[in-house]
Amino acid sequence: MLATNNTRISFIGLTIVGVTVLHYLTLAEMRYEHTFLRLLYYVPLVFAGLWYGIRGALAVCGTVIALYTPYMLIQWHGFSTEDFDRLMEGVLFVGIAILLGILMDREKRHTEALMESRNLAAVGRAVNEIAHDMKSPLMAIGGFMRQVARQIPSDDPNRKKLNIAIRETARLEDMVKGMLEFSRSVRLSKSPVDINELVMDLAKLLSRNGAQSNVQLVPEIDPDLPMIMGDRDKIQRVLMNIITNAIQASPEGQKVRILTEASADGIAIKVVDYGAGIKDDHKESVFHPFFTTKKSGTGLGLGVAKKITEAHGGRIYFYPNQGQPGVTFVVELPVDFPRDQKGAGHGRT
Repeated sequence: MLATNNTRISFIGLTIVGVTVLHYLTLAEMRYEHTFLRLLYYVPLVFAGLWYGIRGALAVCGTVIALYTPYMLIQWHGFSTEDFDRLMEGVLFVGIAILLGILMDREKRHTEALMESRNLAAVGRAVNEIAHDMKSPLMAIGGFMRQVARQIPSDDPNRKKLNIAIRETARLEDMVKGMLEFSRSVRLSKSPVDINELVMDLAKLLSRNGAQSNVQLVPEIDPDLPMIMGDRDKIQRVLMNIITNAIQASPEGQKVRILTEASADGIAIKVVDYGAGIKDDHKESVFHPFFTTKKSGTGLGLGVAKKITEAHGGRIYFYPNQGQPGVTFVVELPVDFPRDQKGAGHGRT
């Protein structure tokens, strides 16, 4: 890869230098030859745009202008027709560089998104097969161990080891459950959902987890928030995953804020923590399956949350807090009420 990159850069650089040297060595009276040489500058421009996008195209454009401008000034004839033609060629050269770079960057993003979609589909199929093969044996093992545990006295020296095995088996069962949920398409059972009520219920439910870490959950709800049409259980799973992650990321004595607010297209739920934040090299992988920075995590929670949110026609994203440590996760959901109904006026008062 490095050798290929060096070869490409060498080709572009040598082409620019070669064309420029020929310009300076060719007699000024040989106008047709100079016109042909100026056209040759498009060769490194096109390849730079194809290989390196907008940055490569602009780099070649700037280099060519810097090298060719002294020659153009030497041959300046007081803004003659020929000088005007050269200036217009320069403007066209810059315009093509920008347009080519933008188009290639857009094509690259589209290709990467398509490849990611195909890879996720392949991962989903593989995960589904593995999870199905693991589900029955794990359930049997867990069931047998729990039966054995009921027959062993609490003071038995092997009881502690058995409890560890039961706990780890339960963790594997949860992992398999998450794998199956990730691999399946999301089916929604929609009904009117009061997001404010859901947030308050989750705050009460998860406050015990926060208390164990000395982290306070602080709901900040919008009393005029409209109700939405959605699957309450699945939205709860999304928010529970994000809030739990925020609690785990928060240092002792900190708080996690849960805000609800109306947005242009529906409603938004924001979960704000003041922990260490997300490293730059992790940001693109946060929603990828099996990506996790936790020792006991499966890396499927946020991937499932993204699938559920998008199935509702919404989106989930995050951004670093401004002027403070930590990160804010945002879940945006449409109101999505039928035309004969209105979501407004259903907020908590």
